[in-house]
Amino acid sequence: MSARRSRRRLQPVMDAREPYGHADRRCYKRRLLGRREVAPELVGPVAFMELVGTPKNPIPLGGSTGFIEVRKGLKLRFASWQPVLRERRGTVCIFPGRAEFIEKYFEVVGELRRRGFAVAVLDWRGQGGSSRLTRNPLRGHVNDFAEYEEDLSYFMKAVVLPDCPAPYFALGHSMASVVLFRAATKRGCCSPAW
Repeated sequence: MSARRSRRRLQPVMDAREPYGHADRRCYKRRLLGRREVAPELVGPVAFMELVGTPKNPIPLGGSTGFIEVRKGLKLRFASWQPVLRERRGTVCIFPGRAEFIEKYFEVVGELRRRGFAVAVLDWRGQGGSSRLTRNPLRGHVNDFAEYEEDLSYFMKAVVLPDCPAPYFALGHSMASVVLFRAATKRGCCSPAW
């Protein structure tokens, strides 16, 4: 094997960008098809959407990843997987805590899928692979905590409701549980139209 070939990185292989979810929101997804070598020039433009696996924490196969464009310059990264079993029990939406990211939950995703659940996960604004609101990419910031509720609403309308089987369950960790409780207290939060 040549030295040049051995320096290539293994990257998730994804199909072409395709519209996804509601027509009134810009939402794009990429389906993970497997792993193969990809030329470095193809890695750059979609780097924020890629999931990163490690030998001890591999990426669950068969998922879709993408972003929701909330407004110009603000994109939220998401990932979703369908259940492994034919019997579908619903969808578990995983909402990570502060300074967490989708990749932390790969083991949980695998367990839920083996139990018949579809899974959808969101990176909050300023967290994980989503857009930052500051110039410092290492700092997560929001102007108002209600902005997280806006992320939740966009995620449900653009990703979960159109693509994932009902009933819907929420699994929130740390900061996300506060966002979920605040959203649950709002009128119309749990309606089928979200």
